[in-house]
Amino acid sequence: ESGLQAESIEMEEHPVKASAAVQMAKLEPTQLAIWISAAPEPQRTALALFYLDQFDHEDLLTLARVESGEQRFDPQPTTPAELLSDAEESFREVVRGQGMELTIEASLDTPVNADREAIHQVFSNLIENAMKYAGSGKRILLGARSVERGVEFYVRDFGPGIPSEHLPRLFERFYRVDKARSRESGGTGLGLAIAKHIVFAHSGVIRAESELNHGSEFSFTLPFAKES
Repeated sequence: ESGLQAESIEMEEHPVKASAAVQMAKLEPTQLAIWISAAPEPQRTALALFYLDQFDHEDLLTLARVESGEQRFDPQPTTPAELLSDAEESFREVVRGQGMELTIEASLDTPVNADREAIHQVFSNLIENAMKYAGSGKRILLGARSVERGVEFYVRDFGPGIPSEHLPRLFERFYRVDKARSRESGGTGLGLAIAKHIVFAHSGVIRAESELNHGSEFSFTLPFAKES
């Protein structure tokens, strides 16, 4: 084993690892960088390796591009039915493989302004989130409904629900409601943050509602396409 590997393994087995994980969970990425850089060697190298090992680098890069505006979107008139169908077709078998059913509950044909690929990623992140927390609910519903000046899309599960105190923070980077479950099921804690910034770039809003023992609904809006 290399020296760096030995340091990393030593950290895994040391009580300091638990303390470091707690500290990292409380900090924003910029604060984390300052905190790690201030640590003396060899702890600094071990902390950096531990931190990098926790996250999917592709998700980090995606979030950085979306947050900075580097990621460009090309919204085009697209019907909600098309967006919902894209999501359902992509995830139907994956969801079924987990013993659940994915169903389009309601749809519309009024065009909205959407970068089809980007909105597909929003649905992907929301459906993956629902799969993790649907629990014994066994159902995930997709739908769209008219709202003022646009269309609201939703992903609904029938799992245990989310305590109300967590709802305002769900779209923060790295925020996890149940850290133990997140470690078991994987994920970076970045999916909802990425979804939020994609929706914002489309002049939409995103939100979550939940009722304990009845499930959760994540919804986002897209504006109507302008008539040419």
